[in-house]
Amino acid sequence: MSKVSIIIPSYNIENYIERCLKSCINQTFDDIEIIVINDGSTDKTLEKINNFAENDSRIIVINKENEGPIEARKLGFQKSKGEYILFLDGDDYIHLDCINRLYNKAKEKEYDIVSYKWISIGLDGTERKSFKDTKIGEESFLELLFEHKIGVSLWSKLIKKDFILINNIEFPQNTYYGEDLAFDYALAVNNPKFIILDEYLYYYCRRESSLDMGINEKTVDILQSVIFIKEQLKTHGLYDKYKEKFNYMAFRQMYYDRKHYIFNNNDKISKQLFYNWKKLNIVINSKNNSLYRDLYKNDSKKALIVEGMCKKSYLFGKLYYSKRS
Repeated sequence: MSKVSIIIPSYNIENYIERCLKSCINQTFDDIEIIVINDGSTDKTLEKINNFAENDSRIIVINKENEGPIEARKLGFQKSKGEYILFLDGDDYIHLDCINRLYNKAKEKEYDIVSYKWISIGLDGTERKSFKDTKIGEESFLELLFEHKIGVSLWSKLIKKDFILINNIEFPQNTYYGEDLAFDYALAVNNPKFIILDEYLYYYCRRESSLDMGINEKTVDILQSVIFIKEQLKTHGLYDKYKEKFNYMAFRQMYYDRKHYIFNNNDKISKQLFYNWKKLNIVINSKNNSLYRDLYKNDSKKALIVEGMCKKSYLFGKLYYSKRS
């Protein structure tokens, strides 16, 4: 059994996969397996993966039809034999001492999850560090998620495989956007022993074709992820305790962080995003939600009234934003 399984979903990334795999095979920590799932690529991705696999027995190649990253990760997890799991995106890469530092930190106190920091590389090559001021130490993973103090990306966490198995943690079904967010909460409701490592070990490379570079037809699936999170909280008897924070998280994910697109564009996606928000039937305002109140603490009473009208009425929001532009 390997100590760490690196699981890499790969879809049409022929220009990036070699860099990713080189960062894995050259790790200072040798006791790893590298599971690469070719998710139905139509370019030379599979050919390049196979070339690496021929020269390194630690690389396991799985070829499947395209179903999206969460299904690829699920399959890789099922095939993995490592004590710990690291999900890595095939267009990114990791520090050459990444696995060594993460595994050693995990074993210090048998942590279930070790999170860490990353460097984001822009399209122009500029680098930006993540979460510079994050408090380091043992924290409640669920609280940190709700408070937006850690990243939700699965690649930013080393996870003990047995923690997932023993708690019967399920991968979200039928989600093509926000699946990392949903799975993070599925982990969090089981109260993992968690720590943040104050080191930059991952290089997150933005590219124009990345899902997170803009809004597309898959973005509307964030609704399924939010519903999944609500069900997880209810199943574990945590919904009543965290209802206020859940409502705020849903508000941010479904409306606030996307409202400029919703009201400044006139297409099916913008309209569907708004009505997906309405489907949740969440009433959130400065009186019933302290997090909402903090978000708008510098706004005037008039601005709050306008905001309230916008999040209730698509037509009002469109009219208001059209006059502002």
